[in-house]
Formats: sequence, structure tokens, C-alpha cells
Amino acid sequence: MLTYIEKIADKILMPIASVIDRNRYIKSVRRAFTIFTPYIIAASIFLIITSFPLEAYQNFMFAIFGDGWHTLFEYSFEATFPIMTLIFSFLIAYRLA
Repeated sequence: MLTYIEKIADKILMPIASVIDRNRYIKSVRRAFTIFTPYIIAASIFLIITSFPLEAYQNFMFAIFGDGWHTLFEYSFEATFPIMTLIFSFLIAYRLA
């Protein structure tokens, strides 16, 4: 069974993948995502810290950081995701140049 799937992948999918890989526009988008991935992961971690759906966790964070503790962690999230399209545009243009 696995060899049959491997044969299909080699005959059908690999030529398509090699054509897509040679496209400079798709390659620049892929490189831009690769460069920006650590920032997306960091912002996602801060989003999880801010909005973890457990009441005991929310109370614990309130006890440590006090009132308005959400804003401490939301700044990094709000600084990353809303301007992501702008940064991606610059990264894709940089990779195309």
C-alpha cells in the first residue's frame, strides 16, 4: 500500500511540486513566511497567555500582575498581528528584488 502511494507521489505530485518550487513569486512568499515565523509564534504565545480560558488561571494572573494585566501581554500581540500584512509585503518585495 505504501509503495503504491509513493509511486503516485513520485509520478504525479513531484512534478507539480517542482514546478511550484521554481516559481519565484511563490518562493518569495515562502521565504517571507519563514522569516516571520518566530514573530508569529511569539505573538501566539502572548495571545494564549492573555486569553487562556480557565477561571483559576485568570485569577492567578490577576493576583500576580493586578488589575489590567491583559494589557501587559496584549501589546505584543497587537504589535505583531495587525501590522503583519505590512511586514509581509516588505519581506516579499525584498525577496523578489
